[in-house]
Amino acid sequence: MRMIPDAVPRQTSSNAEKRIFAMLAASSLEATALHSLRLHRHRTKVSAEIDFLIVCPLGVLVIEVKGGRIARRGTGWTYTSRHGRTDTSPEGPFAQAESAMYSLRDRLMGLVDRRLVEVVPFGFMVMTPDSVLPDDSVEWGPEILMDRRAFDGDADIGKRIGVAMKMWRTNRGVAPEARVLDSVVEKLVEACRPSFDVLEPLAGRHDDLKREQLIATTGQHRVLDFIAATDRAVVHGGAGTGKTMLAREYALRRADAGDRVALTCYSPVLATYLRLGLPDTVDVIAHRSLGALREPVDLLIVDETQDLMSEDGLELLDRAVRGGLDTGRWVMFMDPENQGGVDGAFDANVHELLIERGDLPRPIPLDTNVRNTRPMIEYVAGATGRPMPAVQVLGGPQVRQIRAVGDVAQEAVTALTDLLAQQVAPGSITVVVPDESDLTLLDTVPRSLGRILRLGQAGAAAWPSKHLTIATASVFKGMENDVIIVAGFDELALHNDNRLYVALTRARTELIIIWPPRGRRLEGTS
Repeated sequence: MRMIPDAVPRQTSSNAEKRIFAMLAASSLEATALHSLRLHRHRTKVSAEIDFLIVCPLGVLVIEVKGGRIARRGTGWTYTSRHGRTDTSPEGPFAQAESAMYSLRDRLMGLVDRRLVEVVPFGFMVMTPDSVLPDDSVEWGPEILMDRRAFDGDADIGKRIGVAMKMWRTNRGVAPEARVLDSVVEKLVEACRPSFDVLEPLAGRHDDLKREQLIATTGQHRVLDFIAATDRAVVHGGAGTGKTMLAREYALRRADAGDRVALTCYSPVLATYLRLGLPDTVDVIAHRSLGALREPVDLLIVDETQDLMSEDGLELLDRAVRGGLDTGRWVMFMDPENQGGVDGAFDANVHELLIERGDLPRPIPLDTNVRNTRPMIEYVAGATGRPMPAVQVLGGPQVRQIRAVGDVAQEAVTALTDLLAQQVAPGSITVVVPDESDLTLLDTVPRSLGRILRLGQAGAAAWPSKHLTIATASVFKGMENDVIIVAGFDELALHNDNRLYVALTRARTELIIIWPPRGRRLEGTS
């Protein structure tokens, strides 16, 4: 399906809308979907917004999306977001979608030949990915509702849209063989589209890649389904396969089901970021704070478990969950092959003991990279000699390598200046360096580049940042950004430095590497 815009706008905060965007983009339905269409003229409001508008040969369909929990008491509706924010409204989602549909039709009558609009069938439907609503009501029927039951399965969103449009066409007396002409479809799309055509050269290419990544990420739900059906699991996956995303999503789902959950990772910075939007029933802590839990939790979810594969680490895990490792409920995500030893310690014998104590047949594989582009994966595999997972995002620019003649900092400034000139947002760029002593790399850069933030817990609490950021590989492990500049690592360490592997696999859309002069460390650092 053609999407306008072709990537989820950065300001979109709704996880439900992001998920539906990805499903629509992956659908084979012959249609155009417009996301977040603002209605400046509305029958009953000063202005309103259509979450998704589908324009196709079957007609025009307004889709209202409601994420989070939905409740109805008498004539009032209550919407509770994942962040715990509650809104109430006397107008339900179906009435909201219906009024938006009529307001859109009124507006198009004034923008397109009225005679063309009059013969186009219009309809609406509601999607609630996180909630289950009754199938039937005086106000709606199952044809125009797609709730959590459909999203939890292998829902064909294009087919559900077709079912809704068939109902509206029947209600409006449209013959089954009648189709909206392609020329009319384009006229309707053109009338709605102008607000979206604002992509700049490099930034636009990045948006295309991020759309592919959103689509690819939906494939990771099969692992969620598997771990939801068992009490204990170990999940293996390389960088970019979605381990951290799945750990957080599973924590959220189990907290919504009433479990007291602990989600833990190595870095306090990553823990701060993961904590955003999770309910209070989820303790998000760094590995080093596991011993401070007040009492064992119902469910223990561990990201970067390779950093706890020691006898002491295993003891910490055993005490953190009710029933211990033998009978408790836990899920361990790890990358023992490529990220072991970056922080903490990895003992293969302890790893085998964990599998044995969980009575597990084998680890669950995450074998598709949904973060990095194919040029990045091909470069990392070729340069390091390490096996890499299959990659789903096939496009993207080639990895750019720069050999500094003298000053690594100056080369970094040149690369940053070029990116900003291409209208790449400062907050979408992170410079990754080997050690804390290397964080001074950008201390003397020109003011024209704006503020450069050393990423710590404060910055993670407001991630994504509005500013350029710099971080060590250890701090940035588990995180990602659109553009990564890897600066100051020793090229000779490609085969044996797991910190460098981490740094090279953080980018979503573009990877730039600045190598120091051969045999030298970063200029101006210890």
